[in-house]
Amino acid sequence: MNKAANESFLGQRPVLSRAFPSRWEAVQLGFIVVALLIHRWIPGLAWGVGSAVCGSLLVTAVREMSREDRRWALLCALVSAFMFAVTLGVFGYDYPASLDPSLFMAQGATLSDAWQNGWYPAISQKGSLPYMGTLHTGYQRLLALLFLATGGPHPGAAIFLNGVCLVWMPVAVLLLARELWWGVFAKSETPKPKDRTQHAPHVAAALTAVYPTLFYWGRFVLKDVLLTSLFVTAAWVLLRALRRRSVLDVAVFLCLALFCTSVRAYAGLSLAVAAGVYGVALIPRRWVFLATAWVVILVGLVSYTGSLGATLSQLWSSAIYLLPEGSTSTVASLKAMVAGVPRLLLGPYAWVLALRPEEMLNPLYGLYPGMWMLYLVVYAPAAAGLWYAMRTNHLRSIVPVICIAVAAMLFLVSYGGLAMRQRLYLEPFLFCYAGVGWTVGRPARWLAIWYFALFLFATGQLLSL
Repeated sequence: MNKAANESFLGQRPVLSRAFPSRWEAVQLGFIVVALLIHRWIPGLAWGVGSAVCGSLLVTAVREMSREDRRWALLCALVSAFMFAVTLGVFGYDYPASLDPSLFMAQGATLSDAWQNGWYPAISQKGSLPYMGTLHTGYQRLLALLFLATGGPHPGAAIFLNGVCLVWMPVAVLLLARELWWGVFAKSETPKPKDRTQHAPHVAAALTAVYPTLFYWGRFVLKDVLLTSLFVTAAWVLLRALRRRSVLDVAVFLCLALFCTSVRAYAGLSLAVAAGVYGVALIPRRWVFLATAWVVILVGLVSYTGSLGATLSQLWSSAIYLLPEGSTSTVASLKAMVAGVPRLLLGPYAWVLALRPEEMLNPLYGLYPGMWMLYLVVYAPAAAGLWYAMRTNHLRSIVPVICIAVAAMLFLVSYGGLAMRQRLYLEPFLFCYAGVGWTVGRPARWLAIWYFALFLFATGQLLSL
């Protein structure tokens, strides 16, 4: 690894790429501004323009890849497509009639009919369909758009959307890993002969391409695969914006973060918190104090407005609803959160679910291959990669670490740690660190410690049944 390049970047303010946007970037920013200004009269224009600008940035990023990265991304995308095709060929898609998929299908179909008749309702308000009474409407909007394009509601449209996301996912993880470790394993450095550090992003992309849990959830009419794809892409654009300080990158990140928020609010929240913490690490404390004061004042003022006040009220109501039942004190809440840590890491096995028998849940055997992959080849190397980032004062690791910390706290509070599906969008971060752990992090020591700790924990739980 180029030590001089490493020390010149780690813990320092990223280098500005240029002070002003280029002509093409200015045109795209103009389109975004115009779309937002006339959004009230043409509701779908902002979504369309935002998606087009995001797509333009993704195409540009792929074109800027090195030849080796592009070949590896193509290979991993093909492997992911093959894995998903085999999964569908063997098991087919799953469409139970009494779970979330049926609700999503009904919401998407009703919204599609409304759009087809020229009616564009504010679907986040409460009421009968197409009104949904939730801020999480992004997935249903996409389903409605697909139903319009394909001529009617059919689960195959949602499965096709999952397939597109799964093919893109390894490419997005490679971009994320390369951007996360920019200046450490950057493509601009000249690698030494047999230097494996350049392959850390390749390992992350390969782990993503063969991760069975992604394909398991891709068989369902659920939004988790879409959210994972959006979240990884948004995290990559955030890191790119923090490095380049490009106005267009910031605008694209805001579009993706808002879309993530419309799919699951806490995903967008974790990105916003991560960006804020990264900014706090770079600016003087007095500016931090002033910025915090202004945020508090603005939130107070916004709470008295109509639509924004209703949105804040809905967010607070959702946050209160997430608090664990039966926890009447701070100590009880903390105990419930600590007890959920094993479930967060080690579910969905029977001996973990036995710790929470009141849920009456059965093991999801389709998740076993993915969990064993995390156990055997991801968790320990990811810890080694994170330790490497801490030893080298890797400032950009603030973004994934904060995202994981915020989401983990929400999962522990709201689900008691039992969030096998909800945590899916965070696992690509583990792959990024596992790639570093396998290449430069000396994983043998971490593997030995992890296997021994896992054996002791599993033995203790099995003996207590």
